[in-house]
Amino acid sequence: MTTITPEEIALFRSQLTSYPEALAALDKVEACNNSLEDAAQELAIQAGYTRSTLAPPELSYLDKLTELARDVICSKYTDNVVELFKELREYIPFPTFPTSLAALVAIKVTQIGVKQFCELSKS
Repeated sequence: MTTITPEEIALFRSQLTSYPEALAALDKVEACNNSLEDAAQELAIQAGYTRSTLAPPELSYLDKLTELARDVICSKYTDNVVELFKELREYIPFPTFPTSLAALVAIKVTQIGVKQFCELSKS
């Protein structure tokens, strides 16, 4: 389970302060005991996604959404959470990807590091 600390949440809030959807996603993370996966699952379900339509059983909602966004993430190649979030909002490969979920994907990937994340896909 990917969790973020209260200090990381505060940092992401300060970086994403201009994006209410991202702030709402961070509120959800806090409500889910700082778990990115649990917050993503709740937000995905609220958006109408189901496990059968989105994530195979071996992947969490967040992992599946991150994989779906891999092409965008790896083509932009930035570790700046705001820039990555903006790119995901603009270029995500499917029209109903909620902005709040884009924020969680951006946070997860910047925590891993975009370079490391994209190199993992090559192996």
